[in-house]
Amino acid sequence: MIKTTPFEMVFIIRVTSMDYQALLDVTTELGYQLAMSGAETYRVEESIMRIFAAYGITAEVFAIPN
Repeated sequence: MIKTTPFEMVFIIRVTSMDYQALLDVTTELGYQLAMSGAETYRVEESIMRIFAAYGITAEVFAIPN
């Protein structure tokens, strides 16, 4: 069995096939963690849009401060 880091696992998934649900889960968790850490709303939205753009996905992101 080959040991891989989480980054390598994401890279392997990206090369073999796109799992949109996994990508959505990761970006949602990232946005949540950024918001809970005190990031500005625009930073949360921009970070998620950049991840989607890296995968060639155009998305509209709307973060609401609580």
